[in-house]
Amino acid sequence: MNKDICGVILAGGRSSRFGSNKALALFENKPLIVHIAGLFREIFEEVVVVSRDAAELDVLKNFELRFISDLLPDFHPLGGLYSALSQIKAGAIVATACDTPKIQRGLIEILRDTPLAYAGAACRYNGVVQPLPGLYRKNLLGLLELMIREEGAGLADLCVRARARIYLEPEIRSADAEGLSFLDVDTFEDLRKMESHASI
Repeated sequence: MNKDICGVILAGGRSSRFGSNKALALFENKPLIVHIAGLFREIFEEVVVVSRDAAELDVLKNFELRFISDLLPDFHPLGGLYSALSQIKAGAIVATACDTPKIQRGLIEILRDTPLAYAGAACRYNGVVQPLPGLYRKNLLGLLELMIREEGAGLADLCVRARARIYLEPEIRSADAEGLSFLDVDTFEDLRKMESHASI
């Protein structure tokens, strides 16, 4: 395991469209966030969860995770990345959202192994840059601080301004042929669709 890279699960969002803490919504009889925590514990020596309230996530108590507060919850997920990078010792993180239970190990390993020359890495899938999951190094803290002050700035903008390594579909196909890592849950309808896909 690379000790200078830790896994980060961003769980500080408001879940406003979902109506409740979607990290705890059940998928295949387990909370969404538990699927990710289990995989990340296999890949990274340290796994960090960025959240508004760690007490809500007691389902993770057996996973040996580190919980840190989202310092800028109103700027999620830029605030989540900033919170993680500013509070960890590792030089880089591989981050994903708490609502991506189908994330694929091979894709996480591709991002983790991005050459040091790149300050960040993300994927382009279906013609769109997908900033999460993504790799982000600590030397992006200054840029993150600037972008947090800018109205409307997002993770895709960070990837552009950081000149991140963008992995294209032919490069990621062997690790995630169906793009499962990019399926997220914003609403109950999204969750139902994901459950239907899993049952096929």
